[in-house]
Amino acid sequence: MPVATAKDNDGAIATVTGNPVTIGSPQVVGPPVATISHVSVNGDCVTVAGTASDPEGQLAAVVVELGARGQKSAVLTQSDYRYQECGLPGGTYSTQVQASNRLGAKSAIVSGPNATVSDLQVVTANWQMHMSEGRLRVYLAPCVSVGFGSCDAAFSEIFLANQFNPFPLHRKATAADWFLHPENVR
Repeated sequence: MPVATAKDNDGAIATVTGNPVTIGSPQVVGPPVATISHVSVNGDCVTVAGTASDPEGQLAAVVVELGARGQKSAVLTQSDYRYQECGLPGGTYSTQVQASNRLGAKSAIVSGPNATVSDLQVVTANWQMHMSEGRLRVYLAPCVSVGFGSCDAAFSEIFLANQFNPFPLHRKATAADWFLHPENVR
């Protein structure tokens, strides 16, 4: 910052401070950088995690986009970030992240692996709980197993295989019929 001081014949002094002036070539500093190190799916939840950095140490935020769902803020802890979204409908979601710094500079958009969310719902319980929740009940055509049980297995088959132990039943999230065997879900 330039400073000029003047002194007159009577000894009065005046000082003026000017605006900063760059001398030489300023150092070019790049934008922030983001990476995706982990994408996982658990039920209807997708988690994206990774690292981000800024050459000036001014990292401000990381945003994540799943498919066309719009950018949403990730939790940023120093240089690590984590984002989780649950309640996603079945489908395949592309993953993208972007970091920004306090000066407004943004990283390039980084793409990660796709995340595939199944529309298959699985509930594990014993037969009494399945029955009280309406998963084991009387099924009619077009179910293979007409009568009490699941859509694809009679209660006698289910009880003989599991007795009072927990076992999973499966269905599409938008369907009413429950199946013992996931390959039979329609």
